[in-house]
Amino acid sequence: RKQRNKPGVVLFTAVAVMLMLSILLTATVSYVSVNRTKTNDNYKSKQAYLTASSTLESFINQIKTDTAPTNDPTAKAIENLKKLASANSGKGTTTNVSYNGVDGKSDNIGTTKITVAQEGTSAKYIVVTCETTYLGKTEQVAAHISIRSDPKPADYTNTIELVGNG
Repeated sequence: RKQRNKPGVVLFTAVAVMLMLSILLTATVSYVSVNRTKTNDNYKSKQAYLTASSTLESFINQIKTDTAPTNDPTAKAIENLKKLASANSGKGTTTNVSYNGVDGKSDNIGTTKITVAQEGTSAKYIVVTCETTYLGKTEQVAAHISIRSDPKPADYTNTIELVGNG
């Protein structure tokens, strides 16, 4: 009688071990899949943020080096910014940015748009916003520009203030 039960016990043990191994394999595959998705989302967000930041930084550097045939080298840039910001009743102007690689072909680093708008109702305060979308993830950075001749403490606690030649 014991001889008959042995093959059933071995079969049951083999099925139980296979079931546990398949559960373990399924859990491992699920973990790897979730981790891969999070890693890809993080990469996309970082790429969008870095593209938006570097585009905004380049735009601000261009404003600082834009010159006019006057004694005030920033006059032309500031006047142009005021015009862009006051367009559309203060909602500003939005421009799409394209990136070209070294070979002159367009690089696939997302789509970016820069918006120059008034902050509030006065053209003395301008906000330049750069928004980049990379593979479905969108990140946004902004620069607040104050066109005032008198010094004023910053109203923002999370921005960088350029003083002097900035």
